[in-house]
Amino acid sequence: MRKNIKTRVVCLIIAATMLTGSLLVAAVNGSPYETLKNAIFDAMAYDNVTIEGQVQMTFNGEIMESERIHMIISETGSLEFLYNLNGDDHNGRFSYITDGLRINSQVYTDGSGNEWYSAWVSPWASPNGFMIGAMPENRDSAQFRFMELLLDIMVGDLQNHITMSTSGGVRNITGTITHNQLPEIVRLGLDVLIEENQRWSHNTATRDSFRNPWEIPMRAIHFNRIHGDAQVDAAGNLLYLHGYISMSVTNIFGDVNTMEFVLDFNFLDIGTSTPQSPVPGAAELFTHEFMLENFGVNTRNNPTLHFLRNADGTINEDSITTTWPGQRH
Repeated sequence: MRKNIKTRVVCLIIAATMLTGSLLVAAVNGSPYETLKNAIFDAMAYDNVTIEGQVQMTFNGEIMESERIHMIISETGSLEFLYNLNGDDHNGRFSYITDGLRINSQVYTDGSGNEWYSAWVSPWASPNGFMIGAMPENRDSAQFRFMELLLDIMVGDLQNHITMSTSGGVRNITGTITHNQLPEIVRLGLDVLIEENQRWSHNTATRDSFRNPWEIPMRAIHFNRIHGDAQVDAAGNLLYLHGYISMSVTNIFGDVNTMEFVLDFNFLDIGTSTPQSPVPGAAELFTHEFMLENFGVNTRNNPTLHFLRNADGTINEDSITTTWPGQRH
């Protein structure tokens, strides 16, 4: 339950950025809002791109979450590295997907300290863009057009708070708003989310019921500042996206706390990115025929393999098993 509360808070912050700052947008000669919106939609459907970024959340000035993300997406596969900058997992973990195969790194360690990896051999393992619904073939669908129109309605006059300038062929888009500038429909939506968030609390809840102060359900929220910057090239490609939110949160015990959320993303090698498998030979080894020959199962059963790696990064074939070998980190 507590993990869900944490997730809801993060989702609330992200939703506020997307729906109120409108710093998500496009058309080459269009308004700043339209330019950024279309660039974001296009970025969510990139077939080939490298994305580097960092997301950070602070609570009363203390860093609660800080993660660095490195993603390489292509039509044939995707590779994502995630680095937890505010914990012990500084070396990062990866997830690699190609047609018919998905590999996760360092999922668990056995009693001897060996780091085991997992692989799913499945015909349904397939790389996709950021957001399949934003693919060009879906942009004319009624569902997508409804979503876009709803976003435009919720943004409303906030479009007037977004400005755009051009330098060296790159359009720089920026905007800042405060809580009082939020449209009524957005503020009402936030109230609905807060009511839902409070469903996780009980009349008998005490401070000791929560591991961290920032996990306590909210009673009220006030956005002190919402700011965003973006860069879009002449072809309409999103090159950079920055978002910042500062808000005061009153919890169910009446405590007023300050939360800040920052994201920075760079979009590189658009149209040319090609991920390389972090486990050499995995795609060639883990096949339908391999599964039938060694384990007598069809890949449609979506079996999970566990394996160790040799010093050179290749698969230790003697270690491959379908039996759970250790404990999760």
